[in-house]
Amino acid sequence: MRLQVLFDERGKIIATSELADGPNDVHSEIIPEPNQSFAELDVPAQYQKLTPLQRHEQLRVNLSGDRPMLVKRDGGAEPDGHL
Repeated sequence: MRLQVLFDERGKIIATSELADGPNDVHSEIIPEPNQSFAELDVPAQYQKLTPLQRHEQLRVNLSGDRPMLVKRDGGAEPDGHL
């Protein structure tokens, strides 16, 4: 699963949109404001069953590597919903 992710300079997720797979799917575009960034990111397997709200609450964008990636937010719940 891949997402379009809008995030701030600390990696906090502001908005996400699932990438469209086919011609009949809804296509959307996320436009960043100043101090925001946008990336198309892979969702790690352990987080693919999360709802969009759970992704916002439990994940963040790690900006410390070569490229941004989705990771568990510090202090967030595990994918099964436990803290």
